[in-house]
Amino acid sequence: MIWFIYQGAFPKILEKTKEDFFSNTIIILGECADIIHERIKDIPCITCPQKPEGSMFVMVKLNLSLLEDIDDDVELCMKLSKEESVIVLTGKKQAISIINFGKQLL
Repeated sequence: MIWFIYQGAFPKILEKTKEDFFSNTIIILGECADIIHERIKDIPCITCPQKPEGSMFVMVKLNLSLLEDIDDDVELCMKLSKEESVIVLTGKKQAISIINFGKQLL
């Protein structure tokens, strides 16, 4: 029920929001995408086939042969969550299954 209240408020909120807010948000998201794309290059077991554009996540390819005691992307995601508090979505359980890929939220 509360969602309907928010849904009704969104048009007014967006209408009253200054254009600078949207421009700055786009700039910040672009900078974050650049940073994560560059930093991924420094991690030997992860490659980023394509720089993220227009989203808040990045797809990465895992080289499991370089990782000790990790058999697949699901296991890596679980360990990152438990040990480092980093939330990563696996490629296995997506609508389109991409084994040993993961999405890192920006």
